[in-house]
Amino acid sequence: MQTATLPFEQQKIFTLFDPGDARQRRTFKEVPMSVSQLIEWRQDGRLTGDEHVRCPGDSRYSRLDTVLQKAAAGLLSAPVAEAAPLKPAVKITKQDVETAYQECARSGDELDKLKRLAAQQSRFEDAPAARRKFMESPGDELHRLETSGDLADSKVLTRISELRVMTATLPHRSELARQLHGRNQRRLLDVCNSFITDTFGPRLSEMDSRTRALLTAKFKDLIAPEELEHTLNGSELIRRLNVIREPVIVRGAETDEAMEVARRLLSSWTAADEFEKKHLST
Repeated sequence: MQTATLPFEQQKIFTLFDPGDARQRRTFKEVPMSVSQLIEWRQDGRLTGDEHVRCPGDSRYSRLDTVLQKAAAGLLSAPVAEAAPLKPAVKITKQDVETAYQECARSGDELDKLKRLAAQQSRFEDAPAARRKFMESPGDELHRLETSGDLADSKVLTRISELRVMTATLPHRSELARQLHGRNQRRLLDVCNSFITDTFGPRLSEMDSRTRALLTAKFKDLIAPEELEHTLNGSELIRRLNVIREPVIVRGAETDEAMEVARRLLSSWTAADEFEKKHLST
């Protein structure tokens, strides 16, 4: 069935029963057709009025002429798909930011650990040799030990085993860890942006309105009306609120700044809690 974006006449919602060469080959086909096709084929003789057509929603076939008469009278229409229930919008909460931040921190720690493993130096050679090998990659060290190392030395064999695992597995693990951390960073940034738009921004706007209403009630009899707005903007409470608002205003952060953005948002949320408790509690 074609999409309902097409005009009704062009939607292939009717089923033409085509027996084919039923007597010889036993072939029976059901062909999707539109009203315009049925009319065209009826007019040019490719179909007769006795052809069998099934309308949308019907379980039985009807004569073609009967179907076309109903269509001409406007008695047929495309079936309407049942609309899926709308899901209620879910606002991002502080807990969502904290959870995404923790996931990002874990993947970052894993990536750092793998980087340290890749840079780990030999633990069994003397100090001068270790310093000499400071810039040597695990693959270079493995090649050197396999070609010239003392295979009678258990430490050499252990190190070869370690390096084989490292050179075979570590690059793949590191790449997977890098990709995971990148996804977590992007997700964290998305969560932060949604938190700003849907939760924190509206909360700060509401706090700003309440604070201004509180200050207006305090100063309206002391300050001329034309000076009131300027006085409110310069008040200590509004300045404090603007400091809390600053991380919410700054947008367009890069992916690798996601954790810093989250830290600043969470810190500002805590500051907003304290501001509300101290100055706006009733």
